[in-house]
Amino acid sequence: LYCGEWIESHALHIYLLHLPDFLGYESGIAMVADHRPVVENALRAKKVGNEIIKALGGRPIHPVGVRVGGWSRAPRKSELMALRSELDAGLQVAKDTVKLVSGLQMPPFAREPRLVCVKHPSEYPFNDGRIVSNDGIDIPLGAWRTMFEEFQVEGSNALHAKAKDGKGVYLLGPAARVTLAHDQLHPLAKEQLAATGFAELIRTNIYASIVARAVELVHAFAEAIDIIDGYTPPQEALVPWK
Repeated sequence: LYCGEWIESHALHIYLLHLPDFLGYESGIAMVADHRPVVENALRAKKVGNEIIKALGGRPIHPVGVRVGGWSRAPRKSELMALRSELDAGLQVAKDTVKLVSGLQMPPFAREPRLVCVKHPSEYPFNDGRIVSNDGIDIPLGAWRTMFEEFQVEGSNALHAKAKDGKGVYLLGPAARVTLAHDQLHPLAKEQLAATGFAELIRTNIYASIVARAVELVHAFAEAIDIIDGYTPPQEALVPWK
């Protein structure tokens, strides 16, 4: 489910929100005239992510099939295998995406940011683990408020957050995860990251986060393929939970 969410979200962010800025277009739609195959690949990849969520959750937006303890109905193997060929094609699109964005001219920028993400003992950080940083934070998820706080900024309806130790802002997202958990990337994604030579630039140059997001796109496709290939429907879709 998270692979599907990352695929559709990352594809949209890379191609329709971030790439137009690098290429000098006002929007992803404006790119179509000069880069139609690129935009079509982006939409195809995004559609695969939506189809994964639909297969698991009943609909691609705000899925309803997920419940505390499991699923309203566990997906059939055949339903997931029906996505397999599109996932293979999407994985190639993701690899091409890494090649495309790592060839962009990154604006000169460097800083030593505080990077924060979730770190799991044995898997890339999708949904569980401990909150860690590149400067020593290591706390359980439930202790977030001991280290960070949210606050309202006038003129904004979104809560902002900062660290309580006086160091202020911190960076989340693909650049933080790829920097702090690169050893747990899927082997194919790890291979793509190494080929770019961008690991250090991703850490210090925020513009290179587009490369980190593309590497995570490879990870999500490869992980989804592995999950489907190894999937055996459970005897019970829902585990009683209190």
